[in-house]
Amino acid sequence: MMNTALNSREEALNRGKLINLDDEALDAGLPMDLAITLPAHKHCLEGRDENARKELLKGVEMAVIVAFIARMPPQRTIRIDYRSVLAQKTNGSTQQQTVRLVLRVHFSEQGIPIAATLGLKGERFPY
Repeated sequence: MMNTALNSREEALNRGKLINLDDEALDAGLPMDLAITLPAHKHCLEGRDENARKELLKGVEMAVIVAFIARMPPQRTIRIDYRSVLAQKTNGSTQQQTVRLVLRVHFSEQGIPIAATLGLKGERFPY
């Protein structure tokens, strides 16, 4: 049986309410579907360099590990709140910004993380 949250997530992707980051996740060694909400994408990735993207994906990887460990009793979806420090180099100086994020991780029936959606803390997810 397919997970209702995963179906809703897929619909949100199809409607353009989420941005697909599957390729970036695979490049970072995360063998799962990854999406980001529009506000989180604008706040965390727009106008930032490749290093900022890599740092954000490292944070996602750590949050997925925490979700995997913390999901007792077994759950199909778990939410992890965390903070990420994003850096941006401009005109020779580096500016840092702390962002509060939420990662919603979806698990298969076997307990394997198969999909995740990243958003800003306090933001309403589109599914």
